Formats: sequence, structure tokens, C-alpha cells
Amino acid sequence: MEFDVQKINFVLRESDISTSNVIGDYPLSNTKGSINQYRTSITWKAVNIKNLLGSLYDQYDLFNLDVSSIANPIPTTLFGVTDNDRCIHFKMAGLDWIFNTYNTTSGNTVNEAIISNTRFTNQTTAINLINYRKMTTTFRKCITTDITINLDTINGNPPNMNAGTIFPQLTFSFRITPVL
Repeated sequence: MEFDVQKINFVLRESDISTSNVIGDYPLSNTKGSINQYRTSITWKAVNIKNLLGSLYDQYDLFNLDVSSIANPIPTTLFGVTDNDRCIHFKMAGLDWIFNTYNTTSGNTVNEAIISNTRFTNQTTAINLINYRKMTTTFRKCITTDITINLDTINGNPPNMNAGTIFPQLTFSFRITPVL
């Protein structure tokens, strides 16, 4: 019989910070977080990791984080100048990453991890479940932290945007498991 490791499902919704699709409302900041002018950098303030991990917080020091899904509620034809602007790396900062943050340019570790990547498609359904690439990242527990997710192109730069456009609102679903 296979041992089933406890799992924690965790969701970060951009709409918890703002539900506006009005371009002029960005950038914005409030008690829940902040979003830049193109919605390519989102920060959720004071995420209570200890509460999220529950009883596992006292039992383990390291945890794996996997992206379960990334979804957006509006057609993805509304943003990006070229196809390269829709080839996206999702980079997360704020957690104490372990063994997955090496920067080849500087030769040092950095406090961010690529948690997924995808290529947005020109589809027009009401919900787009992004075809993500699963990457497991490991972090050390903390009590609370601000979590930032940045969307960068494959070249490591923010995507270029057509005038008057913003990225769609995103919802990130994660699974957290303890490192045994």
C-alpha cells in the first residue's frame, strides 16, 4: 500500500486584490496587495504561511510547491504585441526558496523561483485553463510573507503590451506537500 502524503491546496486570486478590468485603475495598491499597470506583477500582502500549513508547520521545515493550474477569465487575444509576449515564465518571490534559484548570469542564488511557464493561445472561450509546465519548487517555512508573481517572457523581460491593453486577471492554484 502506498503512503499518502498530506497535501495542502492553496489559491492566489488576483481578484482578491482587485476585480477591475479598467486599464486606468492600474497600477493599484491596497491592504490585500498590489498590481502593476499591465497586471504582469502581482503581490499578495502578508500571506499567513503558518496558518496555511496548519499542523504541518510544526512537523516539517521544508515544503514542495507545485502549480496545479493557472486560469484566466477573459479571452487571451487582448494582450501582447507578438507571440513572444505570450510565452511566459511565472516567477514567484517571497518564500525562502531552497536549491532552485540559481542565476547563471550572476553566478548566485536569487530569491525567486520559476514556478511554471506557458504559451498563451488565441482562444476565445470564457475560461482559459493555461497549459502550464509543472515545476516543483522547495521552500523553507516562515510565519507570514508577501508573495509576488511576475510574468516575464522567455528572454527574462516583462511582455510588451499594445497601447490600451493589460494582461488578463489570473488565478493560481497550488499544491503544497511536506518534504519528508
